[in-house]
Amino acid sequence: MIQIIIPGAPVPMQRPRMTKKGHVYSAQSQIKHKILSDFRANPEYALLKPIQRPIHLEMTFYMPIPASVSKKAREALKGTPHSCKSDLDNIIKFYFDVFNGILWEDDALIYSITAIKVYGGDPITVINIF
Repeated sequence: MIQIIIPGAPVPMQRPRMTKKGHVYSAQSQIKHKILSDFRANPEYALLKPIQRPIHLEMTFYMPIPASVSKKAREALKGTPHSCKSDLDNIIKFYFDVFNGILWEDDALIYSITAIKVYGGDPITVINIF
């Protein structure tokens, strides 16, 4: 098993944008670049090569708790299901796109996914690769 921990609030995939001339571009290229540069700067992950075998993923997205929530309610919320925006499938798609060719050769190798979205003290994304 390989465990990847990505600090910061989980990011959902956005729709592609178009210029006035009809060119398609990704509005999230800076976010993707930041995640990849932080990933590559981590010595734990420096020696990882893209996986070329069938993969099972377990993804846990720890979502931020709104600042308006009291301290008492904040503790009660930790670990409970997060059923607000952003959609789970869009968050999964974003990380598939970011790590395609980096952690796995192609996302077609992923045959199974278990993913949950819960409130967490510190917003992070945890990806376990089997």
